[in-house]
Amino acid sequence: MAGAGIILKTVDLGNNWTPLAESPKDINTVYFLNSDTGFAVGINGKIFKTTNGGVNWIENISGTTNSLTSISFPSADTGYIAGRFGTILKTTNGGDSWNILSSDSLYDMSSIFFVNNSIGYVIFVNSALLKTIDGGNSWEYLPSTGAYSPSSVFFLNADTGFVTGQYWGQICKTTDGGYNWTIINTSIGLSSIFFTDSQTGYAAGGICCEPLFGGAQQILKTTDGGNSWNIQVTPNDNYLGTIYFIDADNGFAVGAYGTLLKTTNGGITWIEKNKINETNNISIYPNPSTNNITIQLPPETSP
Repeated sequence: MAGAGIILKTVDLGNNWTPLAESPKDINTVYFLNSDTGFAVGINGKIFKTTNGGVNWIENISGTTNSLTSISFPSADTGYIAGRFGTILKTTNGGDSWNILSSDSLYDMSSIFFVNNSIGYVIFVNSALLKTIDGGNSWEYLPSTGAYSPSSVFFLNADTGFVTGQYWGQICKTTDGGYNWTIINTSIGLSSIFFTDSQTGYAAGGICCEPLFGGAQQILKTTDGGNSWNIQVTPNDNYLGTIYFIDADNGFAVGAYGTLLKTTNGGITWIEKNKINETNNISIYPNPSTNNITIQLPPETSP
């Protein structure tokens, strides 16, 4: 696999985007603590850190060669990374060094989310769900969420959280810390979920091979804490991989064929920005952000 990763950055609330001159290669996801400090992780256990808004990146030693897929920083110093074959890493010094935690699993992880420095959740592609209440020192297997091929996990607090299903379009909700789940079925698989407050949330997805199915993009919105979801009107049918909101009004959804959608009114209307690259899927990872947002285009592949 040959890498040609690109990271785009905006400083004007998404109106204009500029490729970073120095972008880490072979990355799977990007995560920013603020406008200056961020991380990029990817294949072969690669971890890169920037402290100047992506101008320069320094590679950190991860201690693993397994691919890394998801990042969660509950605080500026403490962060977690999940990856293939049950890999979980932890830092307590802002990402300068990382320790490998034991997850007692060999399954690939698709998403990790920590509510605070101690309580966190991680989901696997085989629908397994793990929970820790001691900062990753020990992990407990929880009952299955019911999501087929779970893709994204998001918790509002230690008790209330959500998991999306990639293929059958489930949104699964728990109110007791993951021990019991209610399944809400939607029409299309979902890849990403994000809440702006305890009542208002968004989920995005579709069918990856959209051209064969005649279009299958979907953005859902809830205003009652995830009990019911309504389909939002969007300007095209391209699959969406990630959705993220800066505040209650301003949000972005990105996905296949360089699709970049923006809303400034809480999802009432979505505007399609200029396509960044017609052949790449893209992902957006500000966390948190105000006007500074970073978008990642995954590596191109070659035989």
